[in-house]
Amino acid sequence: MPKDSPRNRIAPSSPPPNTIPFYCCSYPLLDKEGMNQYADKYIYLWLDSNEASWYYLNEIERNNFVGYIWDKKQWSHRIIPISSVIGYY
Repeated sequence: MPKDSPRNRIAPSSPPPNTIPFYCCSYPLLDKEGMNQYADKYIYLWLDSNEASWYYLNEIERNNFVGYIWDKKQWSHRIIPISSVIGYY
């Protein structure tokens, strides 16, 4: 499938899970190929800016997660530098 295909940029049609996972430690991020297993799935991210939220990962481009972050009401497109992620679930 081409890199810019619509599938890679589609926001989820429903909200994320209601449960917020507990942050217990910093999980080492997998390499790009390892993180691709989470494409088109909900993941919970803890960022170094003290922000934490559900994220719907579409793809990984260079050193960034490309997808949608849940802002308590709706999904918003957001690119997150992998280096800013301190934990994930």
